[in-house]
Amino acid sequence: MKLLIKLKKTSGKALMLLFLACSMTHVAAQETKTDQQIKAAVEVFFEAYLDTYNQRFGHPEKAPAFIASMSALIHQPFLMTPPNTPPFQPKDKAQMTRVFDGFVSMLEQKGAIKLKWKNVSLKVLSQHKVLANNVGYAIDAEGKEVYKTASVYLLVQVDGQWQIALFSPYELSREWSFN
Repeated sequence: MKLLIKLKKTSGKALMLLFLACSMTHVAAQETKTDQQIKAAVEVFFEAYLDTYNQRFGHPEKAPAFIASMSALIHQPFLMTPPNTPPFQPKDKAQMTRVFDGFVSMLEQKGAIKLKWKNVSLKVLSQHKVLANNVGYAIDAEGKEVYKTASVYLLVQVDGQWQIALFSPYELSREWSFN
């Protein structure tokens, strides 16, 4: 109460300084991350992304859990741009299941048991947006490479979580990197 009385008696200049001090505290609380910190967080995200796939291999009964886990990693709206067909947005979980689980089934037919990254190349576009150009491969039980893919991802950070907003695989003959 005494503070309010004193504030009423102070000049406009003092009130402005108080306002600025409070604003500066608020701005300081909003941590700005370096590109290296952002890249480190996105690299952790991509390891979790592959781990989600790897938990599904050899376990078709885990398809519903796989799709639920993938859904948490995907931002809505989500855009897929396949290399040789028009871009599309999966409309619902059924279409997401066909796309993602279909990819796992195709890899399993080739003998794949695990996905790994060959290269994760990142370009920080803002505090909440990263462009990734990654090359991944699948291995069989003997560790032999049975599939290789290159893809561009646009990741966005929403409520502190990184999610894929765009996924665009492309021809390996056109592989490139930000490095």
